[in-house]
Amino acid sequence: MPFFDVSLICLNGHMINDKARHEPEYNSPFCETCQAATISKCPACKQDIRGREYEEKSGYMGQTDILEGYPCTVPPNCRLCGGEFPWTEAKRKAALEMFAEQIAEEAERQQFERNLADAMNDTPRAGVAGKLLAKQLKGAGSFLQTFVVEIVSETAKKILMEGR
Repeated sequence: MPFFDVSLICLNGHMINDKARHEPEYNSPFCETCQAATISKCPACKQDIRGREYEEKSGYMGQTDILEGYPCTVPPNCRLCGGEFPWTEAKRKAALEMFAEQIAEEAERQQFERNLADAMNDTPRAGVAGKLLAKQLKGAGSFLQTFVVEIVSETAKKILMEGR
């Protein structure tokens, strides 16, 4: 039966250790890449951030003491409460800031914010939001376009990449 370890991730979204319980010697209170503090619990609900998945394998003479681990990725949101992790919030705010710098009209900025939220969270509107984002990003710089593609869901990403 599979079970999960705990992930230790910096506030900017760098994976520090996805085996924080089983290999605590690799834990660090700060990120070596960006020096941000690290967390292993959701700031909103205080539950552990899911880490590496382990599966028991049969060992010598039928013993089940050999564990096989499957690495995990940095999640955008808490799987238990749905809240954005700090790195997701920071990326969303950065995209909004970059878009606002290029577009002066408030109504268009608000529409971009709604579309970005739907595209990041893979909502039923993710496909539509991806199409609308693609239209809104046509006149934007390539850096903003690339940045948005990196932070949206796979559904929206496919749509955004079609238009490039």
